[in-house]
Amino acid sequence: MAITYQVVKVTGSGVTGITSSGIATSGAPAISISSTADGGITINTPTDNKGNAYGTAKADITLSTRLAVWVKDSAATGAGHTFSITYSGTTYPVAYVVVANGADPAAFDAGSLNAGGSSSGNPFSRPTLGQAQALNGVLTFFGTDTGVISSFTNPGYTITDETDTSNFWCGAVGTQNVNTTAAVASAWSALPGASNGITVTFALKEATGGGGTAVDPGTGNVAISGHAPTIAQPQSVTPGAGALALTGFAPTIAQPHSVAPGAGALTLTGHAPTVTQSLSVQPGAGAVVLTGYAPSIGQPHGVAPDAGSIAITGYAPTITQSGAQSVLPGAGAIVLSGHAPTVTQGTTLPDRFGGFEIGGAREVSFKPLLQRILDARSAKRVKPAKERAAKRAKVIEVQAAQAMLEGSEAQFGTLLAQWLAQRPVMPAGSGLQAQLAFMAQVAFRIEQMQAEEQARARIAAEIDEEEALIALLLA
Repeated sequence: MAITYQVVKVTGSGVTGITSSGIATSGAPAISISSTADGGITINTPTDNKGNAYGTAKADITLSTRLAVWVKDSAATGAGHTFSITYSGTTYPVAYVVVANGADPAAFDAGSLNAGGSSSGNPFSRPTLGQAQALNGVLTFFGTDTGVISSFTNPGYTITDETDTSNFWCGAVGTQNVNTTAAVASAWSALPGASNGITVTFALKEATGGGGTAVDPGTGNVAISGHAPTIAQPQSVTPGAGALALTGFAPTIAQPHSVAPGAGALTLTGHAPTVTQSLSVQPGAGAVVLTGYAPSIGQPHGVAPDAGSIAITGYAPTITQSGAQSVLPGAGAIVLSGHAPTVTQGTTLPDRFGGFEIGGAREVSFKPLLQRILDARSAKRVKPAKERAAKRAKVIEVQAAQAMLEGSEAQFGTLLAQWLAQRPVMPAGSGLQAQLAFMAQVAFRIEQMQAEEQARARIAAEIDEEEALIALLLA
């Protein structure tokens, strides 16, 4: 999991020592402590009431003010945790304690440390020197002798500061989490203006198994809810027997490897749920389900369930497929249901889907797969052998269509088995799979039902219009 931070500010005016209020700490976090003071004052090594030894300062820099920073990896913790610093004389310090939970047991990245003073004025730029690993928390501390401060700024960081220059040697601390080994910027500005500033910037390594590798529940769940929940990560989003659910206005999974549930489910629900990725959207025995106004799967390789299903339901569901690959279920199903479902396929489909003609050259068509199947059905190439079986098959197809419109895809397996029991005749040599034929029949029934509903709506509108006109004439 990503690093989280507890930040405590402690100030003193005309003192030789300061002690923080007690906080509750837990686990084995990395604890960083900074302090400003007069330039001629020695800042002694911090202590706490949990027995942690903070050792030598990672940085101790003096201009007209002084700033020193210590880091303790794998610190001892507990309730009522307090921190103390003493000074060689009377001073006006501002100190910060940053407790980083989720940090590696050896969190401090010495190679990233960049510390120094400058009289160049705003902004005071001192980035990290690069990180040993990609997943890190970056801390940047700042101290200044500026006479008037209205605010501290540093883009990208969450800031805690002290601006009362009348009583303290002011300073600030910023924190942010990153996923990069490149240098991370730190550009402090003490507004409205500053001439001298000291900056100490470094990275704390995130613990192994943090959030940038895999979002991977075993038998549990990962649920993200909100206006625009997003998972963006470079490896696998792979629940085991659990479920991964994103719910909100525009949930998104964007990542370059596989979105592959095992026996669980991957569900995105909202106004415009999207899966965008460059390899496979491939459930095993589970399901990938997108539900909302305009759900979309856009990717250049295979959308290929094994024994599971990919279902996209909404006003205008879309599969956009641009490469020389396939939208190809195995023993499962790809189902689009809604006002204007679309499959856009940038190449011809595999041989077993191309050419419904018996013998001769393979027919090449750039129509979507579903449309080609519907055309085949219209040509009477798929029909039950006997009239009574045809009537039973029609009932089953209508039930399946209703199930799809109600979002009850789970009934499909049972209805498919019942439909196959009617022994539908497949055209010889077509290679058309029974499941796809069933899907075509169901899609046809859905079209019929939608057309009937639209006709009823038009008739109702005409009746309402006629009654309104009569009422107006009689008024």
